[in-house]
Amino acid sequence: DLRAMADGGSPDEPSSKYKEELHKIVQREKRDIAPTPSMLPWLGRSATQTMDGILKKISEASGVDQGTIVVAGGLIGAAGAATLAAAGAFKLLKYTGFAMRIKNNRHIPPGAISTHETVCGIVTRIEDENTFRMLHAPFVYSMVARPDLDAPDSETLRIRLAGVDVMGMDSTKKMLPRGKSVAVQLVSEAVVDKEAVAAIVWERYYPFASSVNLRLVSQGFAKVAKVDNRVLRIHFSSLHAQLKRAEWVSQNLRRGKWDETKPGLGWSIIKGVRTMIVYFASFVRGSSTQK
Repeated sequence: DLRAMADGGSPDEPSSKYKEELHKIVQREKRDIAPTPSMLPWLGRSATQTMDGILKKISEASGVDQGTIVVAGGLIGAAGAATLAAAGAFKLLKYTGFAMRIKNNRHIPPGAISTHETVCGIVTRIEDENTFRMLHAPFVYSMVARPDLDAPDSETLRIRLAGVDVMGMDSTKKMLPRGKSVAVQLVSEAVVDKEAVAAIVWERYYPFASSVNLRLVSQGFAKVAKVDNRVLRIHFSSLHAQLKRAEWVSQNLRRGKWDETKPGLGWSIIKGVRTMIVYFASFVRGSSTQK
């Protein structure tokens, strides 16, 4: 209506006044729909003003000029960053780090066993069914030096498979051939063999695969140890339960070394049903124990 009155005028007031009002309304509309400026410069100015105010108050309270306070704050920040970097590097390199190599069992720090650290290395030889020698080869060491598979015992770690008794050295040699890269999680000092350390063994570059301990039991080449697994039951209860279930299944299905006698068809059916019952019952017992 105002636009029309501006064009044609009004009988009471001259047309120029309506044009002036229309001009004001148009300018106000342009102002309202104009894009808002970025908030970043305002935030920067606000942060700068806040910091200036804080520095001014600190300077007035301490009697030190603001330049000195800024330099001291920078030095404190650099010292804090250096401390965090050193702590991270120590965490990365402690016990098993990427550069520190453990020569033999005597050089294993006690804290590495109690905290169940993981060390990586290469299998050099098999001593018996449950024990093998491993050359500790961290990442940096393996990059700059060629691992010596003929290293003497004084340069290798003596590792015993935790929680299992392997039935035959051939099975151990097949699972852990000479030169194989493995990752070993230290469990405890072996009770049966005082010179060895009990450990859970994995293939180094297959982190989602089952452990060698579990695979030996599930394939029927090993059984759960009756001794030397107290720490395994307490700190690795899930793995110990898996070992027990795998032993039941492999024994009743006559896998691996359990297949020394050839059962008949009737016995196989009975054992198969029994295996299924025991297998599912173990899950029920495990869930009730967790509750």
